[in-house]
Amino acid sequence: MIRFGLFSLLLLLASSFVEPSKKQIPAHFVRISFYRYLQQHETTFKEWKTFMNYMTVNKGDREDRYLPNFEQIALDWKTKRNLNEMFEKGQLDSLPVVGIRYEDVLRYINYKNELDLVAQKTESDFKRLKYFLPTPEIDTLLGKLGTLLPPTKVQKATPNAFPVLPVSHSSGKTKSGIYFYHQNVAEMSEIKGIALRGSYKTGLKDAGLGSTQNYYVPSGFIGFRLWAEVVEE
Repeated sequence: MIRFGLFSLLLLLASSFVEPSKKQIPAHFVRISFYRYLQQHETTFKEWKTFMNYMTVNKGDREDRYLPNFEQIALDWKTKRNLNEMFEKGQLDSLPVVGIRYEDVLRYINYKNELDLVAQKTESDFKRLKYFLPTPEIDTLLGKLGTLLPPTKVQKATPNAFPVLPVSHSSGKTKSGIYFYHQNVAEMSEIKGIALRGSYKTGLKDAGLGSTQNYYVPSGFIGFRLWAEVVEE
């Protein structure tokens, strides 16, 4: 009787950690532990544009409320091109979104979680994913898992250029299937003003796991990627 009770308890505990089915896991996320996922590449301008449209149509925000700071981006990218026009035409779609405020990224996360809640209503056995900005400790976890070694070696010879395409450059892909985790753009953490790892403006030496940099305003070399955990509510 005791053994049966213990077995039932273990079964109950195991069932509480059942992850979402494959069709429920969002595209472009990589599983890094049993119930944790990391975005495969940085959030792109295209994904940000979708968010902007959603906030305009569904929340009544101004169309330009979440527009990236293209003047700052142009300064960091050292370009005189009309980035605003390129953004509107979709010419920046595949690049990691930069020039955005920390507070607006938090709104983007709320938007992602809101969409997941809607999706949950159509899945009776749904274990939904809740999105976050990663903590600095994520590098410790991934380092222990060994999922990111060897580090990427992209952009070493082209510093101070601008971010590269996050998906089409296979040389930026780690063994885990995560793109440009060590460089390309530094990535916001849950702590305002602290970005993780290096960017195209830093060398590989300053872009490894555990390295951080401070930021104070939206810039052309700081973007973000999301971390997701399975939750049951």
